[in-house]
Amino acid sequence: MSVTVVSSGGKFEMGFFKPGNLSKYYIGICTIKPVVAILGDDGNLILNGGSHLLWQSFDHPSHTFLPGAKLGYNKRTNTKQALTSWTNSEDPSPGLFSLEMEPNGRSVDRLNKTVEYWSTGPWSRKSNPTHNFTYINNTDEVYFSYYFFNPSVVSRFIIDVTGELKQLMWLNSTKQWNTFFVQPTQSCDVYGYCGAYGVCSKISSTRLCDCLPGFAPRSNKDWDLNSFSSGCERKSSLNCGNASAITLEEDKFRMHSHMRLSVDNHIRTIGSAIECESTCLNNCSCTAYAFDSKQLSNLGWRPFQLATTLRK
Repeated sequence: MSVTVVSSGGKFEMGFFKPGNLSKYYIGICTIKPVVAILGDDGNLILNGGSHLLWQSFDHPSHTFLPGAKLGYNKRTNTKQALTSWTNSEDPSPGLFSLEMEPNGRSVDRLNKTVEYWSTGPWSRKSNPTHNFTYINNTDEVYFSYYFFNPSVVSRFIIDVTGELKQLMWLNSTKQWNTFFVQPTQSCDVYGYCGAYGVCSKISSTRLCDCLPGFAPRSNKDWDLNSFSSGCERKSSLNCGNASAITLEEDKFRMHSHMRLSVDNHIRTIGSAIECESTCLNNCSCTAYAFDSKQLSNLGWRPFQLATTLRK
């Protein structure tokens, strides 16, 4: 007759055991109830330890936000249920774009979790004939959740590799996902959509991104998968700061219109466009400049000078 000691809550049991065909006995502690994994019809993977919830996938989303899950922020632990894009359409490792809930209740899209380029604004209760939206904001947490009145509807939100928030719905008639909602509506409004030295065109084309003159895609594989955030790189180096330069030609700038200033720009008080160009040319870390005689701090669309490999 074996004698064991059971914990007061009935979770653990201690006793003697003999592994395999060994003649020796050992003392050990084991759990009375093994962890059970349950995959629900809502897509949530739950790990239960007896009557206790140990872990669930809804608390750790990747790029997909399913009905019944939370997009939220825990005010006590400062943790988030945030969406993170894939690196590209073939690589599910964490990418550059994210959708997060802020403590004030705004949902924002960000590049590298820092640069905000789209926001829902403050959430409030919204009526919809097909959806039920839930918004909770209390002392413990703030979160947004939703589900469909018709349980046969299969839908999901994703933060795509393009940096866009999309709602996809499954159509049985075509056996494929249909895009029902997109924000931002213009891909070029996603900050860093084409990466460094990439140009995004709002004119409809087969590919929105291209490299500036003198540059080429840094990763042709990523660009072939319509993931452009790796950007472009110079085909040849500039003379500025290049001690091995064998020519006396100087770097110049090429004018590009309707470009947007980067968020890490530096503003200086300069008297003229010529002085602005000269100041940038004399600083090897300055790759581009824009001159606005009226209000330089207004970061809108404007002509933009970018240093390329052009020479005098």
